[in-house]
Amino acid sequence: MDNLHSGLDSSLGFYFQGVYALLVMLEQDSDAASIIIEGQDDLQLVGPNPTLFQLKHSLKSEPPPISIKSVQVWKTLKCWIDSSMNDHKLVLVTCSPILNGDLLEILANISKRDNLHTVVKALVKEAERVTKEREKSKKAKLQLPYKEKASGVEAFLKLTDTQKEALVRRIYITPNSINIKDTKARVSTFFRRVLAPNIRDIFIDNLLQWWDYRVCRSLIGELPKEITYIELFSKHKELISKIDSPLMHDSFGTKSPDNPMEIIGEFMKSQIDLVNGGPGRKRRAAIVWWKARHQREEWLSQDLSLQTRFMEFDELLEERWKERFDPMAYDFKDSNFTDCQKPGRDLLDWSHLDARNEMQLIENGSVGDYVVPGFYQQLAEELRIGWHRDWENVLKEEE
Repeated sequence: MDNLHSGLDSSLGFYFQGVYALLVMLEQDSDAASIIIEGQDDLQLVGPNPTLFQLKHSLKSEPPPISIKSVQVWKTLKCWIDSSMNDHKLVLVTCSPILNGDLLEILANISKRDNLHTVVKALVKEAERVTKEREKSKKAKLQLPYKEKASGVEAFLKLTDTQKEALVRRIYITPNSINIKDTKARVSTFFRRVLAPNIRDIFIDNLLQWWDYRVCRSLIGELPKEITYIELFSKHKELISKIDSPLMHDSFGTKSPDNPMEIIGEFMKSQIDLVNGGPGRKRRAAIVWWKARHQREEWLSQDLSLQTRFMEFDELLEERWKERFDPMAYDFKDSNFTDCQKPGRDLLDWSHLDARNEMQLIENGSVGDYVVPGFYQQLAEELRIGWHRDWENVLKEEE
């Protein structure tokens, strides 16, 4: 069980690298910024503020505090000492707090950085202590202690005093970091002022899915290792444009009612009967009406402000219908009831087959091809429009 838990921690820690990289990029204010996962460090920020990040992830609710003596500190120092990136800021991100009163607090507090020389002295003191303990054990032919810290200690002591001070001057610590469970909420904070709550979750999910896929493809070499701020910003705009309105989401395109003829509206059915449309047209009308009605309800549940847009679109549909109905009614004004059925069927068929290509509910986008004919059927059910020349006289008497 311990091995399984350890493996899970390791896997989530690696996943955390990718998500934390997104957080780093969202904080950037330069178009020239880019980030590499598993570059010269866990994360390597490229651009005006070059930075190497070491990430120490933990799922524990209260991870143990770190101090000058901590193994993760000395392992991190070893990585940075071995790095050739001597002009980079160095950041240790850890879920752990810093031990109260420990001198590492200076590296986590911008206002205390005038005392960096005390951190250098403390590191030297700890390195010398570890070295002496190891030498003592070696002489006594005992197992050497501090095995995990040894390489970091040795590398640090080999630095000159100037190099030690220069190294510590570049180091910053971010304690009490979020873990993988909190990353979605943290990403969301960057978009609170630009995205409405009803679409923010959809956007964040889509952004994280894209980011995960992008990171994976960069790691296996299918895409460039560097993920640029411009690429992220462009994807951000693309995703927002797609979900800025729930209308972009077609939830009913592949769905249909179980028994269309059982749910068809009474006036819809009567409207089609007036033009002798037959069962095929009734079934077609019932299906698109069912889809459009449910889709419209879903969109409104996500954003009530869309009601105005729907009302305006209904008026547009009504106007386009009138442009065809009035000339047809005039042309057949002297015809009998039966002779008016064929042009009425043609108008009904236009509402299903052609109108959806002539009118768009949203600009620069598309919705399910059932929306326009379904909305037309709703207007017919509400007796705002009709297909037969005499629909108003016949059906409004029934109403």
